[in-house]
Amino acid sequence: MQNLYFTTRLGAAPEQSGVNSSLANVRFPGLVLQPDSSPISQDQLATEVKGIYAGLVMVESKCINIDAAQASDPSTVLAPEQWQALVALHRTLLYEHHDFLMATQHPSATSALKALPLRYSMPARMWKHGIHAFLEVLRHRRPHSQDYMLAFIYLAYQMMALLFETIPAFLDTWIECLGDLARYRMAIEQEREPHAQWGGVAASWYLKAADRHPEIGRLYHHLGILERPSLRKFACYGKSLTCVMPFPNARDSLKTLCNSIKEDGDAAKRFRRSTEARMCIMFALIFLKEGRDAIDAARTVAFRLVEIPDSFCWRECGVPLAITSISALLAQGSPTNPIRSAYDAFIQTQMGTSPSPSNDTPGPRPAANGLQASPDTQSDQGNMLLSTARSIMLSTLSYSLQTRNDANSIRDVLPFVHESTYLQFDFNSRTFKAAGSDIAEATVQPLTTNEAVPSDTSLLPSPTSVSAHGFSDGDFVHVGHPMQPSMPLPQHVPSSCVSVASVSPEQSTTYDDKHIAAGNVQIAESDAMHWEAA
Repeated sequence: MQNLYFTTRLGAAPEQSGVNSSLANVRFPGLVLQPDSSPISQDQLATEVKGIYAGLVMVESKCINIDAAQASDPSTVLAPEQWQALVALHRTLLYEHHDFLMATQHPSATSALKALPLRYSMPARMWKHGIHAFLEVLRHRRPHSQDYMLAFIYLAYQMMALLFETIPAFLDTWIECLGDLARYRMAIEQEREPHAQWGGVAASWYLKAADRHPEIGRLYHHLGILERPSLRKFACYGKSLTCVMPFPNARDSLKTLCNSIKEDGDAAKRFRRSTEARMCIMFALIFLKEGRDAIDAARTVAFRLVEIPDSFCWRECGVPLAITSISALLAQGSPTNPIRSAYDAFIQTQMGTSPSPSNDTPGPRPAANGLQASPDTQSDQGNMLLSTARSIMLSTLSYSLQTRNDANSIRDVLPFVHESTYLQFDFNSRTFKAAGSDIAEATVQPLTTNEAVPSDTSLLPSPTSVSAHGFSDGDFVHVGHPMQPSMPLPQHVPSSCVSVASVSPEQSTTYDDKHIAAGNVQIAESDAMHWEAA
């Protein structure tokens, strides 16, 4: 209805006008031709845009004032007529935004008109004032507002889906908004199956966004929120902190996850696989910078389980394990990590720019007892954690190459080997020599040599057995053989590693900071909204 209304309101595009409806259709006498419509001029279009924007601002102002008043007193009980009026008001605002976007993106519009939505941050305002603020009002008044919240989510989702198809100029914004709406719908669902289905819908939108922009860490954080406690959750948070545009809030989410795993002594019993559980405990202790004895004990138990045949599902957990190990090696993107610092310095050198000063550069941090930790203590702890992460990377790579005598096992482990050996190409010794980091070079050098290969070569499949399963020598990457150009980090956690079917409504979900990008315009809201258990 909106499209028909809008076409009548503005008139047809030049290429659609001039159709004479009075001509008799000899070939198809019963066919109703398109009625005559005159093309709209640029002046008429500009006038129409001004009128639409004036009405939009008026409705937007009402929505802002009403939502602010309702948010200040969430205990107020609203009558059904009041809820219906609020839904109708926000629906009108969404329709006004739709008309404004359609008018400014009209085929007859000038470049100045087409730039107006970006100039005035219209997609971000549409989400903030037209959808998000009202959803928060509805959420804080559940369960009385449950039906109205469901109806409004469906309304907003349909509008975003329409804009996704008709306004491709802001496709990234529509994709992320659709994912956010699906997360809202998932969070208020009480039945297990629909809850999992809407979680899968949200994950599919975030994966689509990550495919388009693999450098944005915020998207991986959204994916991590949808995951149950697992290596996949660690991998998503790790990617969020170590990609090109890291998302700092993911560190708080990861800290919450690690603390819950550390404090819950029965966490391993609730994991689907005990080996994966022990791996998660090990990485949680590393992130929390626990003592060497605790980390070594957790690592010993984890790798003792890995040695048991078929105890670890390499097909499903191999890639998340590789990404989590790499994130631990980079200390989750910490600026004090020598490998990350050396790599960033090398990239800046290659680009011919000087590293920009970061506000996150830490000085001496307070210790747990409130006293300042000395730089020497921090350095020793950092070197210990770096050495531990290096040892874990070597051990997991070594175990993955052992006892692989059948085609299925080789296929299962190849994704992990592929992700792990990217260090051979990206983190090579020349990078760290150029950056002048001896510690980083000494740490990564063993990963790019034959140290990762098991010392007992009898455990490896023979060339004859490998060829018999249909693999040729050229199908494998040889450790120690450089490949140019260097291979980047994996763009995203594969869809097979995003599983929300096991996320129950009883598990709470945290939505930390909302960032909506409209082209080069970004709106950040530090609402820190927490889902209550459904």
